[in-house]
This record gives sequence, structure tokens and C-alpha cells, in this order.
Amino acid sequence: MSPEISGGLLRNRFNYCFHILESKLTLPLCYYLGLYYEVYRNNIIFEIDSKCVNATYTANDDGSVGVWNQTINLIGKYSSIKGGSTKVKNSMEPRTLEVKFDKQNQVGSYNVITTDYENYSLVYSCKNIRYHCYLYREQSNELKIYWIMANAQPTCPSDNQILDYKNSHKSEQLTTGYGRPLGERSNVVTVGPRGPLLLSDFPYIEDIQRFDRERVPERVVHAKGAGAFGVFEATDDASDICKAQVLKKGTKTRVLMRFSTVAGESGSADTVRDPRGFAVKFYTDEGIWDLVGNNTPIFFVRDPFLFQMFIHSQKRNPQTHLKDANMVWDFFANHPMATHQFLFLYSDRGIPDGFRHMHGYGSHTFKTVNDKNEFVWVKFHLRSDQGIKNLDPTKAKALAGEQPDYALSDLYNAIARKEYPSWTLYVQVVTHEQAKTLPYNPFDLTKVFSQNDFPLRRLGKVTLKENPENYFAQIEQAAFSPAHMPPGIEASPDKMLQGRLFSYADTHLHRVGTNHHLIPVNNPETNKNVKVCTYQRDGAMQTGHNQGSAPNYHKNSYNGPDVTNRDKHIEHATFESGMAARHEANEDDNYSQPRVFYRQVLDDRGRANVINNIAEHLQQCTDRDIIRRSIAIFANVDDELARRLAEKLNLDVPTKTPTASNIRSKY
Repeated sequence: MSPEISGGLLRNRFNYCFHILESKLTLPLCYYLGLYYEVYRNNIIFEIDSKCVNATYTANDDGSVGVWNQTINLIGKYSSIKGGSTKVKNSMEPRTLEVKFDKQNQVGSYNVITTDYENYSLVYSCKNIRYHCYLYREQSNELKIYWIMANAQPTCPSDNQILDYKNSHKSEQLTTGYGRPLGERSNVVTVGPRGPLLLSDFPYIEDIQRFDRERVPERVVHAKGAGAFGVFEATDDASDICKAQVLKKGTKTRVLMRFSTVAGESGSADTVRDPRGFAVKFYTDEGIWDLVGNNTPIFFVRDPFLFQMFIHSQKRNPQTHLKDANMVWDFFANHPMATHQFLFLYSDRGIPDGFRHMHGYGSHTFKTVNDKNEFVWVKFHLRSDQGIKNLDPTKAKALAGEQPDYALSDLYNAIARKEYPSWTLYVQVVTHEQAKTLPYNPFDLTKVFSQNDFPLRRLGKVTLKENPENYFAQIEQAAFSPAHMPPGIEASPDKMLQGRLFSYADTHLHRVGTNHHLIPVNNPETNKNVKVCTYQRDGAMQTGHNQGSAPNYHKNSYNGPDVTNRDKHIEHATFESGMAARHEANEDDNYSQPRVFYRQVLDDRGRANVINNIAEHLQQCTDRDIIRRSIAIFANVDDELARRLAEKLNLDVPTKTPTASNIRSKY
């Protein structure tokens, strides 16, 4: 049975609920028992945008059938309803059940239209009620619902990947890594049937040596991830602010996007409360552009010297090798600059429903330059066209145990079903003169630009349409770096960005090797309009042409690569000057923007959820002083926030931490 059957019934309009005609369909009571999964539902009003819908039928002692319906609703929250006095409606017609649910004395009549008795059933329900359907702009006398229910959980495209491969490929001759055909692959060479192995068994030796070296070091952060390929199309003219070819209206550029959690290891769950990495690799006509951001517009620290300390606090205790709430909140208690990000993290957006339903942010301030050598400061935003959806914390914890690859699976299967996810790229533009008047450092990663003052301006759209053919080759080996920018897009003085310009490239040299730029997924020559010409040579795993016979020094007189069109390609002049020192930023305001987020961005429900989420984690601290100091920091954001946290944690409201006045930063 297929959804088309249900679709045909849906097109059959009735004025009232029809009578189920007599049929030869026989369904003994035992056929109702068990767990059933919803494969298809015709009525989009009922269970609006719900997913993971299932029904469990059990036999009661009195001969009735108990019904337990479960779902994940529109806002990602788990809900269920149970039938309290369910009877077979007609003993002569056991295919019809009348269910009286516990909640609000609801009654539902379920009629099995047809079934194959083993896998699928088409179920019909109808109530003679009058309601106005705003989606169809019509009045109706009945609420009709059709379901296709399955005895087994519906499979996802990823479940059948290996079967799909079988159906689309023929078996080929097995060889060694060097191409020698093999005649046997199940037994090593030994001296006699019970004798020792021989080192001359090259196929075995080669295989085990390669196996011993299959793993490369996992990313020190953002280890757990998923990715896919697609296209970016520049839909709007941006020539007044940026000369980069990728942003010229009408340009289409191949992209790779990788999503990830931050603190967890490669095998960890992707439904935990954690920021999500959000990286885009554009294969532009002017080389690689890596926009390496997160699903949050801010970050925990503003100085790169603190980054590794923050990451250590989020990872495992060096002795117990366990996650440690004392470490997490001790870092917060000692670094009030993290307040903005902590509030964002413990809001509903701290656990997005997969990777498709979250926004992405370049987070840093960047510089863009136009053809006239004029520049502006910008922040990049990638807004999900699927909308924002988040997971209920209780459901997220359950998924972490039951389906730890939930987000990875969701992305892969959506693309496989041709439900292509997309994000619209926007930019906020701030002129140099405007930046001078801001009451905060415009290059502080713990701050945002107000969208009221600096509205979003559309640039284009990214659409993902292609799953990786091989995860390791195309996702695990992908190397992103914010230092990769085409002419027209440049770095700002943001200290965190400046630190990342070095750190990302450095870690790739360690993780995937000196010549990681030659790995196909990282190779700028993926774009056929790009030809890489450098004086870089040799190194481990040099798999390219190594610049052939060209001279290996610059400047030379023998037609080696040389600069052309200097004015077009040279970086915009910088103008920073000052005393070289370890400049502190203690005077910066750490609380005004978090206060706006808490009071104005969040609604009443959002504020309540933030408080519950923070309290749940804070109470895991065994050091009560850390709890008090953390609440004292939140008191600088909002008195009510601190009071409600203190109440939940059975503490007196602590005194606010000393805070500097809001001094305008200069740069």
C-alpha cells in the first residue's frame, strides 16, 4: 500500500461522514495488538506538523483494547494520550474501534478500511463537526482523517543505502591497494594448516597495516559532525559593498556545508545542549571561501588566549575522565564575558532539532571591499528556510541514548528524500563611521549588531542537494579555515578571528597533513575556473603535479607564476596602530546585550525555560560557592532571573558581582 491510495481517498469529497460498507475484511482482536507507526496522514490540521507518531494497542483484562498514542509535536515537545475505556465497537465488525481517551473525555472512532494483514493498514476516522478550515478557506461538517499505519517502523533512505548500492553496482575483481588481482581473501598464508604466518603474505600485511592507520586524529573541537554538498546562488546585487565574484548577482557556486557539535567526541550524541558548528566551503572562481561559524551569533570569550581554557572546561575531567559541571560553571563564574553566550546556550535554541532547523552565523565582524576600494564592516547570517525548531530537553536526552546520530540521520535522509534544505545568506552592514560611534567594541565576539539599527540585507541562497559519497573522504577530511577568503572579503581586527586565522590551518597540518589542500574535498581546483600556481613544494603526501618543472623561487626571469592585476587582488590597507601590549578589556560591558536577550528576545515561556535549564545543570555542581557566584553574575543581567534561579537552587539571592560602567570602547 502506498500514500497514493490515501491521496485518492482524500480527493473524494463528502458532505458528511460516510458509513463503512459491509466487507469481507475480518480482523480478530489480536490484530489490533502491538506497536504501529504512522507512515502517512492526510489531514494536516490534525496533529499539525507532528512527527514520530505511533500507537500502541494492548489487551486489557476486561477484553477491551488499551490505546496509547505518542508523538513529537510542532515545537519539538513529546506528548502522548491514552485510551481509558476502549471497546470493540461492534462484535460483528471488529475492524471498528471506539476509543474513549482519558484527556477531556475525548472519543474517537477508528475504522480499518483495508489491510494486507501483515505490514500496512489504511485507517479512517471521521467526526460530524462544523469548523472553519483557515488553510482551505471553507466550512466543513466533518473532520476526516486517513492514516497509513505500519507494523514495522518506516525505513529511512539511509537504512537501505547498502541495498541501493547492491542494486546499482556489479561486483568487481578484488585487488590489493596496488592493483594486483586477488584469488583469495579469507585465509592468511601459513606453514601448514596450523603453522605460523609468513611475512611474505603481502596482501594480509598491506591490509592490516592500512587498517592500523585508518583513523586520523579527530578534531579537538567539532569532532561529531555531518555534511552535504549543494549550490549557492547570489540572488541580489552586492557590488556596492563587495567585489568578490561569488557575491555577484546570478553567480552559482558549488558548496560543502558541515554541521557539528562542539565539545563531544566523534562518537558522541548530537542531541546534547551544545553550540553547533556551521561551516560553509564555497568553491569560488577566486579560490576557496570558508565561512566558518556557529549556530550562535556570539561566543563565550573575546580573546583567543582564553579559547583553549574554555574548551578544556567543557571537556572531560583530567582524572575522572567524566564531564564535570564544576569545571563548566567555574569557567563561567570567572569569565562574565561568557554571559551572553551562556544565556543563548541554555535557551530553547541550545538543542536544535537536527541541523536543518537552525540558523548559522559568521559571528565575527568581517571587512568587505568593493571595486572602488571602499570598505564596510559586515556580519554574515545564514537563516534556515525550514524555520527554527528545537528539541524538548527530555526528548533530547532520550534520543541521545536511543538515536545518538539523530541530527546526522535527519540531514542525510532529508536530502535522500529530495527534501533539500536551504538557508538564505544575509549580511549586516556597518560603515566605518558608524562603527566608531557604537557603545561597544564592534570586533568583540561576545556582542551582536542590533538588527533594528543594522537590518539584514539579502545576498543569496544555499541549497543542499547531494549527500557525501564517502563520509571519511569528503566530510572527515574536510578542512575549513576562516583564513580562506577571496578578494573582497577580509578579516577584521576581531582578536578571536585573528587567532583562528592561524589555529585552523595549523590544526589541519597536524590532522590531515602538509598537503591537505590536495585532498579533493579541499582542492580549490574543484572549480574548473581555478588554477593553483604557487612556489610551495614537496612535503608528505604530495599527490599533485607539484608545480611540475616550473621555477621554484620568486622572483625569476623564466616565466614562473607572478602577480597580475595588483589593484584588483591586493588586500585593502589596514590602519591599526598603537602600543604592542597585552591589552585587557575589563571595562567592556558584559551585561547590556544579555539583558536585552533575556528581557526582549525571549518571551515568558522562553525565560522560564532558560531558568529551568540553567538550574538543572547548576544543581549538578558540588561546589556551592560556584553556584552562588554564577547566580551573582546573572543578577547583573536581571534581578528576577537571579531570584528565580536562587529559589530553584534553595539559595539566598547573592550580591551582584562588581561591574564596570558601560565605557565606549575605542579601536
